Amino acid sequence: MHTGKAGSRCSVDYFTLNYDTLIEDALFLEKIPVADGFNGGVTGWWDMRAYNSDEAAAKVFKVHGSVDWCLLDDDILPRRIRHSIKEEIDNEPVLIWPAATKYIESQRDPFAQILTKMRETLRPQQNEVILTIIGYSFGDAHINDELNRALLEADGRLTIIVCTEMEKPEQIWGD
Repeated sequence: MHTGKAGSRCSVDYFTLNYDTLIEDALFLEKIPVADGFNGGVTGWWDMRAYNSDEAAAKVFKVHGSVDWCLLDDDILPRRIRHSIKEEIDNEPVLIWPAATKYIESQRDPFAQILTKMRETLRPQQNEVILTIIGYSFGDAHINDELNRALLEADGRLTIIVCTEMEKPEQIWGD
């Protein structure tokens, strides 16, 4: 969960399609400073600038939302309400559900902001980037398109490692 080099000033970016809070919780348990796009504590409000924190050793980007995101009152952007408080609030989580409307929903904030950051990260201008994909079935066309474009536009500075349970890939990427 660390950058791999003691004293490194680089942060690790985690882009996840999962709704759960497993990554954030694991990082917090390890006392790793995390930026998740929210300002505040147990209750946070969306602010993309939160990712600019110099203190964050890890940045977690929830591409499809999270079980602890919800809208309150007249909010147009989500708040993060952790589990202990969320039980008292009866608001639906802010998620992109598996549906034909995923692409349209991903064009709205905060999802559009997160996808923009993912695009920037996967198209490095100087350094090399390694993207490790674990447990993804490649069923989201809008994400697959982003990955394909990133491979084409990264000028060889993007390496993708895919961990899958399949013994043999069903198709070669980009075919």
